[in-house]
Amino acid sequence: MGLRGRLLLAVGAGGAAGGLARVAAELAASVLPGLPHWAALVGVNVLGCLLVGWGTARGGRWASPVVTTGVLGGFTSFSGWVLDVLQLVQPAPLLALLLLLTVPVACVAACLVGLLLGERG
Repeated sequence: MGLRGRLLLAVGAGGAAGGLARVAAELAASVLPGLPHWAALVGVNVLGCLLVGWGTARGGRWASPVVTTGVLGGFTSFSGWVLDVLQLVQPAPLLALLLLLTVPVACVAACLVGLLLGERG
């Protein structure tokens, strides 16, 4: 297997590990009394954003795709998009601001439409 094949396998394994870590965090948070169900996901996403920034700054041939795309992509639902927005701040600040303001609203709206369509179906 060539380098690309090994990289794809490593990213996939990282995604699986990140997904398992996310579920573990949600399960751990579910036993804490009075903690809202969404609090674990907020914590996971904030931690993931911290780690995606750190991992990107550290670089390396394997670190970026395996850690940021694989592990943190499986762990969070938000960190990759945040990194994309931040990387646009210098070359295209208006586009970064537009994405920052519109993508979350568009995603919530799309989810709402999906829920409504699913209830009809």
